[in-house]
Amino acid sequence: MARILISKNGELLKQIPITADRTRIGRGPINQLCFVDSTVSRFHAEIVRRGFCYVIEDKKSVNGTRLNGSLLTEKEILSDYDEIVIGEYTLVFLSDETDSPVAIHPESFDASATVYVLRR
Repeated sequence: MARILISKNGELLKQIPITADRTRIGRGPINQLCFVDSTVSRFHAEIVRRGFCYVIEDKKSVNGTRLNGSLLTEKEILSDYDEIVIGEYTLVFLSDETDSPVAIHPESFDASATVYVLRR
């Protein structure tokens, strides 16, 4: 499970696991990550899980979202240790090995254990 480390002014405030397919970030109470800060828009950004990867998108916030120092202008795939800046907060994205696809090799299949699923 991926995690977000949240810090402000270099001080680690929280470590949050990403448990949902969508994680909304903003000032409003409907967000999963809520920051009471006037530099953060009500619905500032969103992290979405897509298969084995996570994508971040700025939701037309007033002050913008920075990813590794660059202003986010389109959806971007997050990588381990990516730094997201929203207002005065720095979020560090940490992936988990369970979020990575595992290669399957044909020699690992056992034909006697094959299961067929039929749809009606």
